[in-house]
Amino acid sequence: SFYVNELNQVFIPVNGGIYLPMDSLWFIPPVRGYYFTSFAPNVSDTGFFTFANTVDSSLLFYLKSSKVGPIKRVCVLKLEKGIYNLIFVNNTCYVWGNNGRTGRIGILLKNQIKWLFSISGIIKQVQVNDSSEIYFALQNAVYNLRSRQIVLIAKETVYGFCFDHSGNIIVSTAR
Repeated sequence: SFYVNELNQVFIPVNGGIYLPMDSLWFIPPVRGYYFTSFAPNVSDTGFFTFANTVDSSLLFYLKSSKVGPIKRVCVLKLEKGIYNLIFVNNTCYVWGNNGRTGRIGILLKNQIKWLFSISGIIKQVQVNDSSEIYFALQNAVYNLRSRQIVLIAKETVYGFCFDHSGNIIVSTAR
């Protein structure tokens, strides 16, 4: 996953760190023993959530910057190792990913995740619209989590999707 902020800065988790390609510098340089995989900013708090994998687990951190002093890092929770992604919308942190066996979607509540959905399979993408409705891509379809209804079926596997300003779904597939 990657993030583009209001200043059009692109943040990409790559090679274990988080890189700013337009500035050719590391936002978080690779750190031995940690491999950063995803992050979601909380712009109003000048902080962000990030997942880092270690040899045996996935750690969710909250990092907060300030004008004075170094960035503060707090480990929020530890999960079974997997590939997890984050979305921060309407003051809610959504977590989704796969632990190697199960695809899951949840929300962060204090120091735990309330899992809303689990399935055998790989969830390819999760998006949260302006109304805080959760949508996810699984195989060749996009689903609304609350209603569990299919909202779009593609001829091929859906690798990602997003909403435009009118609420239309834009989908990426192999072709």
